[in-house]
Amino acid sequence: MSNGQFSRHHQRLGGFWTFFMVVVGSFNGSRRRTPRRPVWIKTDTKNSQSQKSAEALGRDAAARLFSGPQTPNAIFCGNDQITGGACNTLREIGLAVPADVAIVGFDNLDVMVRAARSQLTSIDVNLSALGHEAVDRVLETIAEGKLSGVRRRPCSLVVRASSKP
Repeated sequence: MSNGQFSRHHQRLGGFWTFFMVVVGSFNGSRRRTPRRPVWIKTDTKNSQSQKSAEALGRDAAARLFSGPQTPNAIFCGNDQITGGACNTLREIGLAVPADVAIVGFDNLDVMVRAARSQLTSIDVNLSALGHEAVDRVLETIAEGKLSGVRRRPCSLVVRASSKP
């Protein structure tokens, strides 16, 4: 499914990350993907989120996201573990992935994407290459005594069953 097909089919999008704010908006389908009348659900950032597992954060975020009057028909999660927790909550409240809600993760961790009941669509950032580059940058910084700028890395959307209409 291309990005255009996804945005035409899924008009109410939500998303969450480890330290997250959740937004549900009706997207107008323009190239800018600007939400109309977004609803923000604030998390309790005063309590330490690091004590919760990513899976538990996904469960909690999905429960909050689907307890309000506006619910999404597509969710993007900041990592695949959060996505796993969100999928568990969706199943518990009687929603099917992807029939009722499409879901996309981030990291493309093989163990997570294959373990999901509906194989998980995920953004692949090539973590192995990222790790090698990080080590190279640390060694370069030690040798040269300076750290230079931001480096962008390619990523790709690996479409599986969890996001198909």
